[in-house]
Amino acid sequence: MKTSHILLYTSIAALTACKVQIETPVEGSVTTTSAAIECAAGQVCSVDISDIFFEETFVADPAPGWHFAGWKKRPSGLCGGSSTPCAINTAGFEGAPALEAVLADPLVITYLEPEFVVERTTDGITLAGEQNQTAFGLDFDFDFYRNNTYSCGLSGNYTFMVVNPANGDETTEAPLWVYLHGGGAGFYDENGDYQAVGNQTEDTWNREETFDDFLIKQLQGRTLENGQLKDITLTRRIRERYRVVMVSMCDHDQYSGLGTAYPNHPNAGAEVNGMQATMSAVEYTVANYPTTEVFAHGTSAGSVGVYNLAMSFAAQDIYLTGVVADSILSPRAFDLFDVYPGQAPRQPGWTYEGVGGKQGFYGDTNRSDAIAPEGRIDAGFDEVPLLFVGGASDPFCFWDLPPIPEAATAGQNNCEWAAQGLIDTIAAQPASPHQVANMAGEGHIPTNTVSTANDIVDTFIGDILADNPPAPFGEFPILGPLPPAC
Repeated sequence: MKTSHILLYTSIAALTACKVQIETPVEGSVTTTSAAIECAAGQVCSVDISDIFFEETFVADPAPGWHFAGWKKRPSGLCGGSSTPCAINTAGFEGAPALEAVLADPLVITYLEPEFVVERTTDGITLAGEQNQTAFGLDFDFDFYRNNTYSCGLSGNYTFMVVNPANGDETTEAPLWVYLHGGGAGFYDENGDYQAVGNQTEDTWNREETFDDFLIKQLQGRTLENGQLKDITLTRRIRERYRVVMVSMCDHDQYSGLGTAYPNHPNAGAEVNGMQATMSAVEYTVANYPTTEVFAHGTSAGSVGVYNLAMSFAAQDIYLTGVVADSILSPRAFDLFDVYPGQAPRQPGWTYEGVGGKQGFYGDTNRSDAIAPEGRIDAGFDEVPLLFVGGASDPFCFWDLPPIPEAATAGQNNCEWAAQGLIDTIAAQPASPHQVANMAGEGHIPTNTVSTANDIVDTFIGDILADNPPAPFGEFPILGPLPPAC
């Protein structure tokens, strides 16, 4: 194995302390080839180097679905910019008073921090259709793309639609509204039977979403009611001339798959690619359309998707402008599933373990304390403002069933109790940018209904924009004309 050697006697700047602080993100860990040192995911570990006999090679170990991109460049950082194991050797310190003094000084610290990323590509994206429409006195341009790199669960490929700003086109600079629709989650059990939500089958969300699926079912189906515009969050962004990108969910994985195997799938070699395809769609859009701020809004299953999308970009220090997750995400849901397994609206054979096993990293219940919103916020995450919206009368959190013991003790229904952990976590974070709106009397996905939830979203956005946030992806040049339609 090729290694990046840092022989510390060659430069005092290479190591300026007798301590190395290892900072591991939740997406992986750091070990040494000798196995003498291990820094687990999400930990900060300190290694004392106090003599001339220290010789270790540090290796970054990504979690399943993640890729080691290299050691981060930072002040007093070690191996910055290298993507190979980091070797530290103090043998040359002997007889060099200045370097020996470094080993004796406990006040100066050097750092070793890996960067783990979601592997993805935009290379397979092609323009698959275009259309212009006029509605309600506004002109709209629709661009429909297919990502030939990522296959759906059963047939076709991941797709996405760009809705250009009203009365604008692909050259119009605008903020981007990433919209991830709902649709639950499903999986093949060990018998090969598909378990999902309601009357869903394996065909519901494992096949390619078409131009009309986006335009008629997702866009018009949500923003129009009886032929009139429906005053919901998505409609408001369109009227404010945001550019909207809608991404498909054709592995039925809540947009969260990282390229790991699709368990129990009838076709050997199938993968779950939801997050890879979603990140690629966003990056392609900001690279080819003039973009300022980038917000992500998900409803139901899409709420899981937008939260995981924000965390996936944050792993690379790319911070979305804000996230609106229209379903409250909390590990407390696992307690509800334990008491009410296979309860409607989920199918009798549905289990979170089945969904989580399919999603991989983002569905791993053993990691939930670190990767769920409560864990991230408790660890200090504040780079992306997060708004979680929910209804206290949502059947998906069993509001109408007897409160589980923990909820009954708190004097709350199941939905209220499920949200309370996240509410408490945000309240405990100093100057937290995050919010929870668990709305009395509201059911599933309030931002898709005419409700005060949409006003809460407006205020959330306004507060963020008042601080003049930077464009998350910087100033991307237009890469040239759009590729020809297939």
